Amino acid sequence: PIFIQSNNLLEEHLKKYLFEKKIPYFTMKDSILEYHIKNPDSLAIPEDGHPNREAHRLFATKLYHWLKDKLK
Repeated sequence: PIFIQSNNLLEEHLKKYLFEKKIPYFTMKDSILEYHIKNPDSLAIPEDGHPNREAHRLFATKLYHWLKDKLK
């Protein structure tokens, strides 16, 4: 719970700062959570918790679509 609260607070400050500086902001938090709910064991390497191939595919796909919109 403390990690989640700290992370949320950091994200709020970061969003505010970037908005004020007119810097685009991209977060994967909601996409990861949504994917994880549907596929709880499919985004991390079991031995160490790092993103696996499926996670990197998800990241790349989401980032690609976000960048494509921003670069129009």
